[in-house]
Amino acid sequence: MKKKILITGINGYIGNSLNKFLLIKGFDVWGIDKKSYNNKTIKINLLNYKETKKCIKSFSSFDVIIHTAAIAHKNSFFKNKKHNTNIIITQNIINSIKNINCHFIFLSSISVYGEDKRKSPVRTKDLLLPSSSYGKSKKKCEEILKNSIKNCDILRLSPVYSSSNLIDIKK
Repeated sequence: MKKKILITGINGYIGNSLNKFLLIKGFDVWGIDKKSYNNKTIKINLLNYKETKKCIKSFSSFDVIIHTAAIAHKNSFFKNKKHNTNIIITQNIINSIKNINCHFIFLSSISVYGEDKRKSPVRTKDLLLPSSSYGKSKKKCEEILKNSIKNCDILRLSPVYSSSNLIDIKK
């Protein structure tokens, strides 16, 4: 039986790339996002807890949830929202999956270490000293997850870009 995976923010750059890769590998991939482009992606407002809970309950079960949904920069869909929105979204998802037994993967950011123009590589044992509101929101999400989800992995990504997505290249 195929593993069933739910990706939050499936239409974003990272979520969409993960979706394509996982489909090629034969996984049963579903998504939730602010827009729906197919019958396996449900349109919801992750800032609305009741809507989030109802949506997640509508799925039978998942083996893995990959949480990529977030506001990363000023060109986000939620242009007038603060990075605090990332915390609300994460908390809504956590509260919606309390009775679901699955593996949870959170895509955080290297920004939790701070954006201080380092001259040396970041190490996982380095102190978390975010200087941006985005980094602070990701750090808070990590703390919430560590206290809420038993089967959780946190991946701290460096800025992700390609020739068609250069918004974070200056970082």
